[in-house]
Amino acid sequence: RGMDLIYLEKFPYFTLKDKTTYIETETGRWDRQAIKWMCICLMPIAVGYSIYSLIYSEFRGWYSFVIQTLAGFVYMFGFILLVPQLYLNYKLQSVEHLPWKALMYKFTSTIVD
Repeated sequence: RGMDLIYLEKFPYFTLKDKTTYIETETGRWDRQAIKWMCICLMPIAVGYSIYSLIYSEFRGWYSFVIQTLAGFVYMFGFILLVPQLYLNYKLQSVEHLPWKALMYKFTSTIVD
């Protein structure tokens, strides 16, 4: 709903593009800013994690190291895509009040999933 699927004549044949109505809104502006800062903050941590695990962890081979590192990157990017929603809610004041128990339930549910 916030993106358009566009057909291309050459590879990769399809692309996703934000709708101009979303890009121009305040929500789109805050969303881009949150994702940018999360990437800037977490990319060095991800690179440091891969270097640390290469030095201090034991792997059966390079294939095992690459698979484990890529899995860590997938989890990190999932986190990067999750956090901007919290930032948006804070900046836009879109959530008046969330009870403490409900917040902890949502936090635990997010970590478990």
